[in-house]
Amino acid sequence: MANLISESEFPIYSMDYIKTNRHWISAYGGFNGLSPYYAEDARTGLTLPNCVPFVYGYWHCLGDCTRPKELDLSPYNANSFYGHNDGYERSATVPKVGAIICWSGGSDGYGHVAIVTSVKQNRDGTYTINTLNSAYKSTMYYERKLTSPFNFKSYTCQGFIYCPFVTDSDQSAVTNEIRPIDLLVGLISFVKHLIDKYYQE
Repeated sequence: MANLISESEFPIYSMDYIKTNRHWISAYGGFNGLSPYYAEDARTGLTLPNCVPFVYGYWHCLGDCTRPKELDLSPYNANSFYGHNDGYERSATVPKVGAIICWSGGSDGYGHVAIVTSVKQNRDGTYTINTLNSAYKSTMYYERKLTSPFNFKSYTCQGFIYCPFVTDSDQSAVTNEIRPIDLLVGLISFVKHLIDKYYQE
């Protein structure tokens, strides 16, 4: 188990760092192998731009993981993450630093995932967060600020998967409960992946 990181010491990895880090570069030149569904982008030599390998790489880096697929996160589309039975603590509404925020929806229906880098609770009880993102075949690396309920464009926030490598002082909102709707979304995404794979072969 890696040493735990406190929220106050949470690292913001730069694009320059990511470009040379084994957790994001090609499986042939580095570590990658994070997901059977996502491969190297020939234009960049990285698994990026792509939100799924971005969050995989971030957590692998935080945990100083030593082998591919060491995490139990969903290996499929972003909209399957929150409903995936990975054993990590989560909350549908309460963000934490280091967490993966998960969305369903989007123009292609595949959803989106990102890394929460800061959290501020507002006077009205809502939260404002900063996130780091990567967009499939689009923007390599960018930030986005959001406020509860964290929806944007056609994306609907499903919740937060808490990072096992980051500690905090408030565990009151932690739950392992997965809503039935999230399990359904994950199942649909998995079936669609199998269908896509069948027609590609």
